[in-house]
Amino acid sequence: MRLREMLSDALYTGTLPAAVEKGLTVLLPKEAQPTGWGETRPITLSSTVLKAIAQLLLRRCAYTLAPHNTLQWASPRKQGTELILTLRKAFDSVAQTSLASLVEEHVGPTHPWEARLWLSLLQAREVTVAVGGEEVGVPQTNGVRQGSPDSPVLSSARVGEALTETLAHTQQQERGGDNPLLPPPPHHGGSYMDDTYLWGENPLHLQATLDKLQRTLHKHGLRINPKKTRIVTNTDHPFKFRIDGQLVTPEGGEAALTVLGSPVSFAGGPQHLAAEMGTRGRKAFGKNKHILVAKTALKRRLNLHTTLVRQSALWGCESWPIQDTLLRAANTLQLQQVRTMVGGARSPGEAWTDWNTRTLRMARVHLHKNKQDRWSTHVLRMIWGVWGHVARAEQATLDMLQWRGMRWWRQQQAMPQGVGARHASRFNSSLDTERHIVTIAGPEWEQVAADRIQWNNLEDRFIQTFDPPWSSGKQGQLQNLAPTRRGRQPALRNRARRQRGPRLRDGRA
Repeated sequence: MRLREMLSDALYTGTLPAAVEKGLTVLLPKEAQPTGWGETRPITLSSTVLKAIAQLLLRRCAYTLAPHNTLQWASPRKQGTELILTLRKAFDSVAQTSLASLVEEHVGPTHPWEARLWLSLLQAREVTVAVGGEEVGVPQTNGVRQGSPDSPVLSSARVGEALTETLAHTQQQERGGDNPLLPPPPHHGGSYMDDTYLWGENPLHLQATLDKLQRTLHKHGLRINPKKTRIVTNTDHPFKFRIDGQLVTPEGGEAALTVLGSPVSFAGGPQHLAAEMGTRGRKAFGKNKHILVAKTALKRRLNLHTTLVRQSALWGCESWPIQDTLLRAANTLQLQQVRTMVGGARSPGEAWTDWNTRTLRMARVHLHKNKQDRWSTHVLRMIWGVWGHVARAEQATLDMLQWRGMRWWRQQQAMPQGVGARHASRFNSSLDTERHIVTIAGPEWEQVAADRIQWNNLEDRFIQTFDPPWSSGKQGQLQNLAPTRRGRQPALRNRARRQRGPRLRDGRA
């Protein structure tokens, strides 16, 4: 009752009790030995009541910020893409007045009481920092509470608004590439929280977009950090980009750009993805090895392996190409780790190649026996699911997937040479995911995806078509299963005896 009265008073007066509003800020180091404030990340630990109030405001008012999330992928039903620009200390340096005007303009007209309370949360005048066992008060003129539920919502909406304004200004400028037969992309940017991604085929247009974005962000107390900006290109164009007064040289097509934890490159492709998957998978397995190799029921440990390791190794797999080598690499990593969980040492005189083949087969048997999906199956299921989701959402991601899609290329190929566009001589069609989707759902796959039931019914067919086979089918011709079979008959006899129970000499139980 008292908590409800306090919330009602807070909505009416637009203020909170001092004890509720007070938080404690802890500086987490970004480096092993920080040498300045810029190498730390402040996280504010606030009261449970304050977090509950922030969640209440978000549930009531967050929808009013949706118009600014057209190109902001840190929002419901969104994802991210290509060229990364990291904003310097975005959460720490965003102007409080900028966020306050955002709440006033978009929340105030429909939720005036909630807007007043939200402005009170934003009006931080002092931050209490815990240093060396002491609490030190530091005056605060900008920034938001990192750790509060409303902080990422407001900050991402402001970045999304700045990006939308920027691209609307430069969309009408000349933005095509060297080939006039190839249309430019329908969108040239996107963001995920404070990470901003820009892409294009015209370096002059991209520089103009950067200039406009810098001016727009500066009005909100934000700057683009040139030291953390990476630009990748698949051409030999000598153009250098100017960001915050400094020149940034683009990297070649072999360079991998990490987008939301997944490497993206023009020329690297599956090998970069496989290497990143292996690194994350081995780290996750090593961190939890004491649990995964414990002498407990294997099925439970396999379930833990799915939760603790697969989710880390296959992060972002829904954006991967459907490439056989990449899928087999995922399965091999899974089998190697399951083999470690199952155990099985080399027999005396057994060659390593024979041991490797035999134990991997036994790991595969245990996966099938315990009804565990192979990682390649999971990857294909995630890809099929996200393409259906994107088609039904009908937002910017779908526009990008349809850009120069299969239907457009078929139209171009039907035109005479020199009139219609053609693929480059080095074009690798196996990396085009839409081709695999069209094989199952047809050229009008977006219309098929609109029906959830029909799309889900096609999932098994998609997996059966592109999932690597469980085995080569030649196991009967190989003789290296003997060490595994050895001892099987005594084990079966002992199991039968246990089931029959003890017997007397005359045959009576």
